[in-house]
Amino acid sequence: EVDSSDDAVAILTMHKAKGLEFPIVVVPRLEWAGGRNDRLGQKIRIGPDWVGTRTLDAEEWTQRDSMARRVLERMQVEAERAEEARVLYVALTRARERLILIGTPSRRAEEYFGGVGGPALPAALTAERLRSGRSALEWIAAALAGSGDPIDSIPLAIERPPDEALPET
Repeated sequence: EVDSSDDAVAILTMHKAKGLEFPIVVVPRLEWAGGRNDRLGQKIRIGPDWVGTRTLDAEEWTQRDSMARRVLERMQVEAERAEEARVLYVALTRARERLILIGTPSRRAEEYFGGVGGPALPAALTAERLRSGRSALEWIAAALAGSGDPIDSIPLAIERPPDEALPET
C-alpha cells in the first residue's frame, strides 16, 4: 500500500486505480487490441437465456454459425468493448498533472493522428472510427482527430518509429 505522501512509484492495474488520483500517470501498451483468444467462443456462445452454436451443413460439409450464435457474439463483443472503454476512461482520468500514453500506432492510428489539429470531422465519421477501432490507441487518435481542436491546444508529442516498424492494420 503506497501512501500519497510517499516519494514512490505505484504500479497499478487500471482496475485498481479506480477512484484514485496521481500527479503523473503512465498508460502503456495502448496498441493492445484487447479481447482474448476465446477458443470456446469460436464454437459456441452462451447467453443468459439461450445458446448459439455452429451447425453442420451436411450437404456441403461445412460449419455455419446459427443466427443465435451471431447475435450472441455481437452482443458479447459490444459488451467487452464497452467494458474496455470504461477501463480506459478510468486510466485516462487518474492524472492530476500529466498523462503519458505509450503505444506503437498501427497505420490506421498514424492516419488518424495525422488529422489532429485539422477541421472537425462529421460526428458520424468519428463515431464509425471509434466503433471500428481495434485498439485504445486507435480510439484516442480517432477522438483527437475528430475533435477539430487546434493542434497547439492539445499537449501531444508523438515519437514515430521508422515506417517499416509500424504494425499492419
